Amino acid sequence: CDGYNDCRDNSDETNCTCTKGMVRLEGGPTSAQGTVEVCFRNQWGLVCDIYWTAADAKVVCGQLGYTGGKVVLGSYYGSGSVSFTWSDVGGCRGNESIITACAFT
Repeated sequence: CDGYNDCRDNSDETNCTCTKGMVRLEGGPTSAQGTVEVCFRNQWGLVCDIYWTAADAKVVCGQLGYTGGKVVLGSYYGSGSVSFTWSDVGGCRGNESIITACAFT
C-alpha cells in the first residue's frame, strides 16, 4: 500500500484504504496472530514492541473483536508489511476502546 505496484497482479495495492486508528495483524499463521499495524494518515504503520504490554495487547485484540490478548515480543511475526514505524505504544491501561486512545512514548 505504498502507491507502487510491486506485484504483477497488483495484490500489494488492494485493500489499502484505512482510517486513523484502525488496526490489523500481519504475518501470523492465523487472523488472530501477527505483527500489529496501525493506520495513521491513511497509511499502515508498524507498532514498535519495545514498550508493548499485556494492556496494549488487550486493547488491540478488543478492537479486532477478540477477548484477551497475548504479548509476543521481538518481531516474532516479522517486521510487518510497511516501511515505517508508527510509534511506541506502552501506555494503555487496558480499558481503552481503540489503540489511539493510549499514551505513546
